[in-house]
Amino acid sequence: MGLLDRDYMRRSALRWGRPSWTAHGWQRYLWIATLVISLATAGLYLYKSFRTELEPGEGDLIVNVNTATEAELETIPGIGPFLARQIIKGRLYDRVEDLERVHGIGHYTLNKIRPYVKVQGETERR
Repeated sequence: MGLLDRDYMRRSALRWGRPSWTAHGWQRYLWIATLVISLATAGLYLYKSFRTELEPGEGDLIVNVNTATEAELETIPGIGPFLARQIIKGRLYDRVEDLERVHGIGHYTLNKIRPYVKVQGETERR
């Protein structure tokens, strides 16, 4: 008598079929978990890619930092009320690089806001 001829081996071998949506027990939960994780990951990547487009009003203007109001300065991504007031206090900027004089704006922040600021002309829409 072989090992697979035994009654308990024949019954247990039937349960080891390939997983499917109609499976019972842990296989069903594994398929559901895989589906949920896949959908969550896809949603996260979509959120990250559209995150910048979802921010209302930020980056709509190219702002002249010498003449802009506090509200116009706050439309620059990364500039809040505090930095807007600091920019107004330190006015007359000859170059965009002069914004590094403002406490709270370093080299990294300046490079981030550079496409949204200018020192001559009028504030305009992008």
